[in-house]
Amino acid sequence: PLYGTVILNDGRTGAPLALFNGASVTALRTGAVGGVAMRHMVKEREVTAGIIGAGTQGIQQALFACSELNVIKLKFFDTSSQRKEAFQKELHRVMPELDLEFTSNPDNVVQTCHVVITATNSNDPVFAFDRDWVQDTTFIAIGSYKPDMQELPDELYHVATQVFIDTPLAMRESGDLVQPLEDGVLKDSRIFLLGELITGQVRLDDQPVKIFKSVGMALFDLLMASLLYTRATEKGLGTSIEL
Repeated sequence: PLYGTVILNDGRTGAPLALFNGASVTALRTGAVGGVAMRHMVKEREVTAGIIGAGTQGIQQALFACSELNVIKLKFFDTSSQRKEAFQKELHRVMPELDLEFTSNPDNVVQTCHVVITATNSNDPVFAFDRDWVQDTTFIAIGSYKPDMQELPDELYHVATQVFIDTPLAMRESGDLVQPLEDGVLKDSRIFLLGELITGQVRLDDQPVKIFKSVGMALFDLLMASLLYTRATEKGLGTSIEL
């Protein structure tokens, strides 16, 4: 579990403005980053989406995927029955009409979905590779944040001409990039910032496999906290505290 507190201060005076649950802020901003990647990398607006890893991050990725795309079916996999139940409960609460399906095999997610989101802390690839499974598939890799963690199989990089990342730190922090780079499976010349795609500095190749890898950074939490504070102020939400 992630524990922490985010304190938002006024940038001019330093006065404290708001206090947030740090885990909730991080979950939201990670979901939002995945959503932005889907907005710019997924060409099909009507998709079957898949989640491997149904914890807190999996829930947020599912919610943001549904906000960016027309998800006609959402498949998901997790090894924990407790997380499975929590995932189903939250998704049905927020989107009761969503066609939600649990699968007992993560490979089935890859075989049948246009968008595959991995949100685990696995040290080993979370699905097998078959070239026929991954045609026209966008992978959003969220979970790996240490050099010894790797959710995606190396073979994916043989069919992806571009890999997009949210921050250059990803090449040093995530095993999904560190290990393929060290092994020569992936070249840094094929790695681009998502911001370069958003601003038009880089164009998305017509390729069978699209990959986005996120590790995040503190600046993203700051932006999310600022947005939450603004929205809460506008809607009169939250608890006011006199200092």
